[in-house]
Amino acid sequence: MSLILFLALWIAPFSPTQSDTSIVNSTIENITVFRNQAQVERIAKVDLKPGKNTIIFTELSEAMVQQSIQLKGKGSFTLLSISNRTNFTETKSNNSLVQSLINRRDSLQKRVTSTRARIKVIDSNISLLNSSNNIANNHKLSAAELDALLDLQSKRLLAYEEQKITLNANIRELNKQIQLLNNQIRESGAATRNRYKEVIAQVEVQTASNMEFSLQYLVYNAGWNASYDIRSENISTPLSIDFKAKIYQNTGYDWDNVNFTINSGDPSQNIQKPELYPSYVDFFKNKLKRNSGNNSRIDMNKTNKKGVVEGRVVDGASNETLIGTTVSFPNLRKSTNVDEGGNFLISNVPNGTHLFNVSVIGYQTYSGYLTISNSGLLITAFLAPDLMGLDEVVVTGYSSSKLHGEAAEVAFESQEDFVQSNTLINEEFSNQTTFSYKIERPYSVPSDGKEYTLAIKKEQPGTNYNYSTVPKLSTNAYLLGKLIDWDDLNLIEGEANVYFENSFVGSLYLDPSSLSDTLEISLGKDERIIVERKKLKDFEERRFFGSKTRESLSFEISIRNTKQESIQITIEDQIPVSRDESIKVSPKELSGGILNKETGIIEWKVNLAPNETKKLRLNFQIEYPKGKRVSY
Repeated sequence: MSLILFLALWIAPFSPTQSDTSIVNSTIENITVFRNQAQVERIAKVDLKPGKNTIIFTELSEAMVQQSIQLKGKGSFTLLSISNRTNFTETKSNNSLVQSLINRRDSLQKRVTSTRARIKVIDSNISLLNSSNNIANNHKLSAAELDALLDLQSKRLLAYEEQKITLNANIRELNKQIQLLNNQIRESGAATRNRYKEVIAQVEVQTASNMEFSLQYLVYNAGWNASYDIRSENISTPLSIDFKAKIYQNTGYDWDNVNFTINSGDPSQNIQKPELYPSYVDFFKNKLKRNSGNNSRIDMNKTNKKGVVEGRVVDGASNETLIGTTVSFPNLRKSTNVDEGGNFLISNVPNGTHLFNVSVIGYQTYSGYLTISNSGLLITAFLAPDLMGLDEVVVTGYSSSKLHGEAAEVAFESQEDFVQSNTLINEEFSNQTTFSYKIERPYSVPSDGKEYTLAIKKEQPGTNYNYSTVPKLSTNAYLLGKLIDWDDLNLIEGEANVYFENSFVGSLYLDPSSLSDTLEISLGKDERIIVERKKLKDFEERRFFGSKTRESLSFEISIRNTKQESIQITIEDQIPVSRDESIKVSPKELSGGILNKETGIIEWKVNLAPNETKKLRLNFQIEYPKGKRVSY
């Protein structure tokens, strides 16, 4: 029978004798990729003798999550103990090109460290010169002596400041070269690996046997992102959705021709139910985020750019722009590098609290949590110089290409081969809290941090097409494909490329976290539907009634269909909503529109024949105390 034993507690490593030890090299056969992290299954056959046996599984990824180790065996055995350790005894070098790049980078980093030390000495000298004023005050100097002292002080201060300008310019140039070398190192196979993990298991069997063992464990630096191709030939056919997984890993070992299972779960997330604590209201203040343990910090303000985090990165001491800085949300697998002006922008950041990192070689890393709530953030990051010795600097990173869509697609011999891969019968499993797909044929994903696209399934859900426009914000009409009963599709948020009538119309971020029965997919603008919204000044008025002021406003919306076929279009507009009892808003004319009193949004559904034009009137009144001003 098969016995499955999980690692439930930590057991200190033991020192097995040579006589009862089997060192085995296992092979990777199955990979279960989660949204963040992956489970590796290694298979090994081991000759066992009666009694106690020690098995050492060697050459395992250093990215192993220790608590996740589990051992299975095809046969009857008793697991007496299990532990893991790091093996430093062998050095595995990358090719000579990578080693040459690493040596050049380390040499440049030494120069950066040395230059920063010189700047620190100059700052000390400047401070000493500035204190010379105390010397002048405490000693009676003649006018000539005082002039000589001040002249000497000015000349030396000027020389020191000029040296600092030159040295800071040298550091910026060195950091540019270091960033280029880091990019080359990542593209050429990441860092040199000089250690690996081992798992030591002590088992007991009754009789001698050749038993097959399965060692399973989680690894970080791996995961997958959802990706979609959404296609529609015309409004007479349903949308077609190609669901794909972009797999990445940088665990130190290639996954070569292995069986994949794609799982929607994320074992890296906290599984504990959160607890509510009292929430206190206070006056708004700009928050200053500080990172404990160093002097790097960020200044932060909210913006109206929903889901956009942008800003700049500077030297916290000199306020100079830092080139080569990486800004990332590690748990969201979103990252970017600053441009030459030190500016960065990351879009499509979902609501929630996320880990945020800012790092560059030679500076202390900022690491803290940012909260996004239906808004954007404007950030200035101040990084403090790090003058530690080069031996203490550990540079790690992952390819930014995997975070920005520059994905390395799985190579198919032809477009036909790609289409056939979409028709593979990948088994779908719905678990209690997650769902997964067992991929029909083996794939390979090298350990280079890049994304490799794997086709999961194709769906053609029921689709209703409709045009929609929001004239207050845009005079464009958009064609929407509304998916019916989309919750059965097991969609996950991710980037989607949209194609309509065999043409690429753009990309969008698909976020299925909605309670609605339908999911809207925008298929682009239709230039043949003309929309106009104008304010009717002839109908504007302001009147005073005792202690009250009444304002009336009126708008006219025109929609013209220049297409050769009839259309149905949804128009949205709004009236303001009052949160103050002394301010009252009253709709006067809505042209048949349906008003949501909670949000103030008005919706019209209009049918237009070819070349037909319709006009809608929106009129409302605001009443508020005399002498006050209102904004809306």
